[in-house]
Amino acid sequence: MRRRAGQGLSAPWSRRRLRLFVLMGASAAVMAVATVGWTVVQVLAGDGVRESRDRGVDSAPSTTGPSAQPDLAAAMPGRLTTEGTGRIRLPAATAMGAGDVPTGFPRTPEGALAQLVELDQTVLTGMSLPRAQLVAEQWIAPGGPATDEWSVVRAVGEILTGSGQPAQGTELRVVVEPVMGAFRVGHGLSDRADAGDTVTPCVDFVIALPDVAPGQIAAADCQRMTWMGGRWVIAPGAEEPAPESLWPGSSASVEAGWQWLVGTR
Repeated sequence: MRRRAGQGLSAPWSRRRLRLFVLMGASAAVMAVATVGWTVVQVLAGDGVRESRDRGVDSAPSTTGPSAQPDLAAAMPGRLTTEGTGRIRLPAATAMGAGDVPTGFPRTPEGALAQLVELDQTVLTGMSLPRAQLVAEQWIAPGGPATDEWSVVRAVGEILTGSGQPAQGTELRVVVEPVMGAFRVGHGLSDRADAGDTVTPCVDFVIALPDVAPGQIAAADCQRMTWMGGRWVIAPGAEEPAPESLWPGSSASVEAGWQWLVGTR
């Protein structure tokens, strides 16, 4: 699978600055895609995350938002299972779309999942608020989440704010690799969805900030996608709540219904 990255940090961050980053990013836990905003800042927490994992407790603050607090221990690298799980083959992009987002995917559930992967990767690795807003404007259908309320835009804003970066995000390099996928069917995850013009694909990423802190962490996203104008876009209506972020290949990820993503790149 492809990995994208931005510019590297010009200088190491102090421990105090990293802790401030974690505190500033905590409000991301109330977003629909809380696991992206929150777990990314936890990469910077280092010892704090490991301590909470060892104690078996969640270091995230209590919230009353629409999403449950991420289970940070479940999102951190851990023991892998040899239990078999299925695979979802992603179709390849055939064109470059609006906002420099790869597109041209077929009118299938797998096509919707591939488009979601490209949207999330473009926004999160770009780590630029203007670009994130541009992508939102061009890829959210009328009646969908507002540009400034779309959870992925908000995640970028939280991360840039917490790290003291400017809106254009020139110094923070984020590596985002899509590893597992699924489709939300009813209240659970499945390896397939009924063919139709509206589906809810989900992706489980592994995220790293290599110039800031060692280690990786999982972050997951689900979005309702609809076929409109010859492409998959974010559907009208309320935004889909995020699934729990689970380390790819863990027993929990397999039991939850996540499948390995297989691409052509």
